[in-house]
Amino acid sequence: MEKSIFEESRKEAERKYDELNEQNKILHGQIEAMHIQLAERDRGSIQDSHGDSGLQNVINYLRLTKETAETDISLLKREKLRLQSQLENALKAEENVKVTPNAERVNSRALLVSLQHQIREMNLLRESNMQLREDNKYNFEE
Repeated sequence: MEKSIFEESRKEAERKYDELNEQNKILHGQIEAMHIQLAERDRGSIQDSHGDSGLQNVINYLRLTKETAETDISLLKREKLRLQSQLENALKAEENVKVTPNAERVNSRALLVSLQHQIREMNLLRESNMQLREDNKYNFEE
């Protein structure tokens, strides 16, 4: 869920970044046109200072917006790396959890087999001991 929110934020930031780059290209074209107009005005043909300040305000606004979008993208990339690291750690922990019970099960099975073998040996020894006692008792009575 957190990953999908992060992906949506990243896509939105990239969309804004692309949009701002497109606007930036348009503004560069307008700036070039403005330079041409200024050159012509210097020659005495055009008088329009009000439009220049408005265009400069738009340029400043777009630059700030672009910087904000770039910062957002940078932060989202760092967040993505952090989340990937957390995911890798969680996957490793999950794998350890899966491996540990299997290893314990194998160890438990080996211990059980060993204990069963010891019980059989003890039963044989007990039976042998009982037989020897009976033989000893029988030989003692004779």
